[in-house]
Amino acid sequence: MALHAMQNSAEGKDKPVFAHFNSPKQKDIKPDHINVDLSAVAGNLGIPQFNYDVFKKAYDTDPQIADLVDDFNSEGLVINKTGVDDPQGPDRDPEDSRNRVAQMARSATDLSD
Repeated sequence: MALHAMQNSAEGKDKPVFAHFNSPKQKDIKPDHINVDLSAVAGNLGIPQFNYDVFKKAYDTDPQIADLVDDFNSEGLVINKTGVDDPQGPDRDPEDSRNRVAQMARSATDLSD
């Protein structure tokens, strides 16, 4: 859900989004991008930890997330500005997306296995 919101923001401003895994310092700001602190966004959604490893696991297991991202590295990710069709359609429940992302984050940080 948060990635979709960032994607929509990019469409409205005709700029790509660079979502930083950590709060960006001035030197890390990407020119000509909408710069977003992804850890702050995740915190607002109630996800306790969001970093490269958590994202990589979600990216590898959820094709919808992979479709929303053009590129990523240890610093952050570039949201796909062109967008993709949502196979669930416009009537999908946004709460399902929030729950799925939160569950993936919990799974990725669960070290009890």
